[in-house]
Amino acid sequence: MRKTVKLSILLLVAAVMYFGYSAWIDSVALFSINGFLEGSTEWKAAVDTFSNLPGTFEPNYWSELQKALDLYNSTAATDKQLILSGIMSSSSLMYKILSPFKLLLFGGVIGLFVPLAKQLFASTLIGMKQYISARQTNVLFNYQKTIDYAKDLHSKLLANDFEGTKGLYASYSGLAFKPRFLTNMLEEIALKLINFQDVDVFSTGSEKVVAALEEMYEKERRRSLNGRGEEMFFDFKRGYEYCANGSKYIIAYYSNLKTNDKTKIEWKLFSLEITKFNISLIVAFIPAILLSSAIAGILGQVLPAGYALYIGLTFLWVVFAIILHALLVFKNKENRTNIKKLIKPALTFYSLYFVMFITIGFGAVSLMAVGDIRSPGTAGLIWVWFSALAYLVLSACLIWYVISTLVDAFRSPDGLTKALIIDGIILPLVAWLLVTGTNIAMMVLNNMYPISATTNPDWVAKVRSILSYANLGILIVFWIYLFISNFLIANIVSKKSAMQLLESGIQADKKFKEKQSKSKA
Repeated sequence: MRKTVKLSILLLVAAVMYFGYSAWIDSVALFSINGFLEGSTEWKAAVDTFSNLPGTFEPNYWSELQKALDLYNSTAATDKQLILSGIMSSSSLMYKILSPFKLLLFGGVIGLFVPLAKQLFASTLIGMKQYISARQTNVLFNYQKTIDYAKDLHSKLLANDFEGTKGLYASYSGLAFKPRFLTNMLEEIALKLINFQDVDVFSTGSEKVVAALEEMYEKERRRSLNGRGEEMFFDFKRGYEYCANGSKYIIAYYSNLKTNDKTKIEWKLFSLEITKFNISLIVAFIPAILLSSAIAGILGQVLPAGYALYIGLTFLWVVFAIILHALLVFKNKENRTNIKKLIKPALTFYSLYFVMFITIGFGAVSLMAVGDIRSPGTAGLIWVWFSALAYLVLSACLIWYVISTLVDAFRSPDGLTKALIIDGIILPLVAWLLVTGTNIAMMVLNNMYPISATTNPDWVAKVRSILSYANLGILIVFWIYLFISNFLIANIVSKKSAMQLLESGIQADKKFKEKQSKSKA
């Protein structure tokens, strides 16, 4: 899940660069008078205001235009001043050269959006379609071949046969029927193989994989005999089980996988169940919209109407999603029997999702506080607006990253290590607290001194800029660290740590060879 979060962040960065550059090149960078772009009706009206004054002339060059404006402003009242801004004309060579770079940035956005959409949505739909189209061939031939392969693999894992497991891993590509839960197990086995570690940790999980394959085959065989499936939405369920990471067979595999003794089974179980939370969000969205106006009326007594609507919508949305997900999870008989043990992980994950959506609500309020960006002369608010947008997405992704860290850790045989706790939980939460504090300060400031007001004290603009830069700076520094931390940890090695790694590697290799010699004997 953390890879999905990072891909989402890269998409946001590309999108901000595209929209920010487009806004700059097509508005802020172009010559304008009091925010009205060159060539507009308002521009022409402003030029007509000073073009007939004594000592001025119809401007043909930008330097001459500035001189004419300076002469006009020297005699005009303060509220009638005309300010020329921008660095180039829309008909200049500079603009013609810089403008096409928008297309390159747009290509980057599309290049990141397509794999993210495929990873989140399309891959499951494509996999379901492929499963249904190849059903007959799978039932006739491929199911049995895959079942035999999985049984052979299970026996090798049970015996901790490293070489035998490696040989089966090499032959996996030759199978025609490769469900996601089997592929997922092979991917994790490959990590153990490449590190020359014991593979018997997967023996209990592989037993569930064999049972899952046999169950799917039996259901499909009975469907062929009866002419129809014995369950509602039979095709949808079998296709989902075949290709989805959240299928019940994936959950069964991880639930029975040997893990670090410090990792309690209830945390692992609920971290697997929480992967279905997205489905609850989709279902809960419609009732949240229908009832958001009611709670907005209550919040409207203490908050502005627009603020109350956004906060009320996000509040109802996440609450309804939590209730729906909890009902689905505890409908399972096995989960109901362990309800006392599951309460702690359930409250942890649900609290994190609640905080994430409330963060989104406050982020939407911050965007609203910037004002109507369609109005003339608002191009100068570009960084204030992007700072609010960055808080909305990047700060919410901080909480999403914490959730993803917990899910990835509890499904891993290594469990939740100290490095993961620091890098994936503590640091993101500290960054979230800092940016949330600056954002709340910004909201209070904007409520006391609206951005659109013209009578604000001079210090308000300075404080607003400081808070905006602090907000952006904290988020950017953290996410840059997050992207490069693993690389630095893996590649920066001191002499002392190099000797320790060498000694531990020699010891691990010695133990591995001893185990291999015993297994052969």
